[in-house]
Amino acid sequence: MHIRLPTKKERETMDQQKIDELTQQLIELEQELKETKESLHLINKSIDKYDKYAFLNVS
Repeated sequence: MHIRLPTKKERETMDQQKIDELTQQLIELEQELKETKESLHLINKSIDKYDKYAFLNVS
């Protein structure tokens, strides 16, 4: 049984496909991080509003 190894051109194509795949994953991760950061910012704003309201009620 003979197994053919990929040619240099085939390896380069596979390498480029892997680079493209990883690039897409990084773009998706970047977007998820951005969305998470925005969500945390909104949560912080809500907490700040609640804290101010609670402080006014206690005073």
